[in-house]
Amino acid sequence: MSNGTDNFYVSDRVTIEKVTFRNQYGMTVAGNFFMADDLDRGRRHGALVVGHPMGAVKEQSANLYATRMAEQGFVTN
Repeated sequence: MSNGTDNFYVSDRVTIEKVTFRNQYGMTVAGNFFMADDLDRGRRHGALVVGHPMGAVKEQSANLYATRMAEQGFVTN
């Protein structure tokens, strides 16, 4: 029973951008960057890194949490 949970929730108030960066070992890491559309991009904001639990699909878990946190004013990745 889902109790109203939507694992593929997409917010109309949050922009998602694909990003890549190199980690300390030189490996390329890929992720999604979430930011509320109404956030002032000229100011600093709190940020969170949301990792998916092992055995889960990032679009079903981490994206849901990151989107919800972005709606609350955090920049998430």
